[in-house]
Amino acid sequence: MGQCLNVRYLDRIPAKGMFVVGADVVPGRYVCRTPGNGRWIRYPGGNAAPVAGRPDAPGEAEVVIESGDVAFQTHMPGDWLRVGAPGVEDEDDGVLPVVDPDLGEDLAARLRARPDLLRHVRTGAPWAGERSRPHGGDWLRLIVLLLLAVFMLGGAAGVDLSPLVFVALAAAGAALYGLRRGAWQRRFGEVAAVAKANPDRFCLPGDLDDRGRALLRRAQEAIRRVRESDVARAGLLEPGENAVTLPRQEWQIAKTLRKVAQLREDQRRLVAEGVAPQAEEALRPLRKALDDVEASVAARVEALERYAERTAEADAAYRAHAQVARVADRAAEYQDLLAETVADELAVSEIDRLARNAADLKKALQESLRAAQQAAVELPRPDEP
Repeated sequence: MGQCLNVRYLDRIPAKGMFVVGADVVPGRYVCRTPGNGRWIRYPGGNAAPVAGRPDAPGEAEVVIESGDVAFQTHMPGDWLRVGAPGVEDEDDGVLPVVDPDLGEDLAARLRARPDLLRHVRTGAPWAGERSRPHGGDWLRLIVLLLLAVFMLGGAAGVDLSPLVFVALAAAGAALYGLRRGAWQRRFGEVAAVAKANPDRFCLPGDLDDRGRALLRRAQEAIRRVRESDVARAGLLEPGENAVTLPRQEWQIAKTLRKVAQLREDQRRLVAEGVAPQAEEALRPLRKALDDVEASVAARVEALERYAERTAEADAAYRAHAQVARVADRAAEYQDLLAETVADELAVSEIDRLARNAADLKKALQESLRAAQQAAVELPRPDEP
């Protein structure tokens, strides 16, 4: 911060005006707690287009001003307060973004693969797609420069260029721009449009408080263990059911924890303003309600963890069964070997013992799979609070 000592506003941005980054305001993460129907525009450096924003929902607006930004324009009812350095959203403690599975498996996967886009929608932070988006003004300048270069070279060589040459060059430039824009639209356009139209249908780590992130991290770890288990990969855990149930469980957990974090932040702001004794009394049951909801979510997470434990037990039985099955496949060889050296009765008893071991392990595997499937059945319904 030493280089920012001469900046006009170190920890806030006035509600209205145009401000130069580095001279008037400091890069960072800002919140406006009285956003109303305000609006703002970030002006990134380079050739990136301005990024306009409006509050997604009542209560609080957030924006990230990056160190490479040129200016920030704001028209809000209240001031912006600086609450962190740029890029803090990346400090997510290993928690992954969660997307509403009702958007469809393919689209949800594409959104999860673009956390920078989701942060852009939530805070206005830059994202790779915006920086690579072709802008018509840039291509128009390129076409003009090409035409001027061709005109000058033709004049220097004493060649009288036909107007058709200029038309052809302009058409080629327009076609190249169209191809670039079409490629950008296919790669980024659809997913960006969906994210911007549905800001409430994804949850970022930054949307949660510390307790919420810890719970969601546990849930995601349990789901990962189930999905990556040997029995799941072998199709022994009702893959169709898991493909539907687990994403819905994860989304319900994330969505509920996001709402809890929002309401707790509302309470925190109210207390920071100073609370009368009567208001403090009224807040007590509201705090307990949030604690009860969080406890309910914790129970759902614990059920997922039990499912993951039963799945790990089924994995162990599955691996043991596979090992014994390989031995049993060679039972005939063992029988021949024993028949050559000992009495037939001993050979038969040894082979019978191998068969019993294989049957016992098969039974253990079946019991482990039933236990894992029962743990899945006991998961709370995704639509339960």
